Amino acid sequence: MVVPGSIPNMILSSANLPFLRYFVDMPKLPHKATQFLRVLIKLLIVGVASFVIWNYLQNSKAYQDVSLWHHITSIFTYSNIGILLLFTIFNWVMEIFKWKTLVSKIRNISLKTAAIQSLAAHVSALSTPAKMGDFGTKAMYFLPKQRKKVLFISFLGNWYQMLATAIFGMIGIGVVIFKLLPSYKWYYIPGLIAAVLFWFLFPKLLNQIRWSFKGFSWQRIQEFTATLPASTKQKAIGFAFLKYLIFAHQFYFLLLLFNIELGYGLSMGLIGSMYLLSSLLPVMQLLDVVVRGGVAVLVFGLATTNESAILIITFIMWLLNVALPIIPGSYFILTYSPRAIEKVKPA
Repeated sequence: MVVPGSIPNMILSSANLPFLRYFVDMPKLPHKATQFLRVLIKLLIVGVASFVIWNYLQNSKAYQDVSLWHHITSIFTYSNIGILLLFTIFNWVMEIFKWKTLVSKIRNISLKTAAIQSLAAHVSALSTPAKMGDFGTKAMYFLPKQRKKVLFISFLGNWYQMLATAIFGMIGIGVVIFKLLPSYKWYYIPGLIAAVLFWFLFPKLLNQIRWSFKGFSWQRIQEFTATLPASTKQKAIGFAFLKYLIFAHQFYFLLLLFNIELGYGLSMGLIGSMYLLSSLLPVMQLLDVVVRGGVAVLVFGLATTNESAILIITFIMWLLNVALPIIPGSYFILTYSPRAIEKVKPA
């Protein structure tokens, strides 16, 4: 789902740099061959994304729980569905604003354009390992000379989302430990200190490692980030944090609908812990919902035995924030035209 960033996904990105390089310097092909290739890629992306949704629906344990679905029909009134959809809309609005803010360094785009690029990239991210499609698709909407900078911007946007996940997740783990596992609190405090030190020391460690692959390196990312206005970075971080709070409260609202009342503080702590732990697992975006469901059952199992409800809540979150946006995203991919790039002037 379009939720927190994943640390392994960011690391795995470096292993797929040849894939990104293709979008930076696309090979020159005959016109008809290029048109055919574009159509083939579009259909392949949309087809894979559709297959993922269908396969998950057919094999999901929550989907097969008939009795639970009967319960859902009684609690999902029009007003509740409307509230959940509003959460999803605002979740994506924050993502769109974040992208528009960051990319303004390269080109001033409208909210509509930012929405098209974000939703189209979402479909590609679902169909590719380590969310590489997100980077490549966004780059395709810009001129070739701008695409390397777009990749840096995409990386930065995911990094900010990962920051929100890490901060709220560490706070959440603390809440869970102090409320449910008090005997472990003396392990949490030094662990928190170690995590904070790692967060600040890791970039310095990367500075000492001089690696580069066809122009991509940690140093280049830092240099480019330094050129962004402080206000731009602050706004992007703000949108990332708001995005996190929106989908976290969407999950909390679903807990209330399923009568899992653990208290606001503990519920948000469990939600934060779940998202952080699932983000630490290096899995493909295709399997993210499966892993997140397993982690959710494990984490919430500390406070409730209603495993089926937790699974169905995780599924609904995936349905609203991942599957539903695929519909407009697929349309934007299929109707993508490279001619639209030339109509927009750089910032």
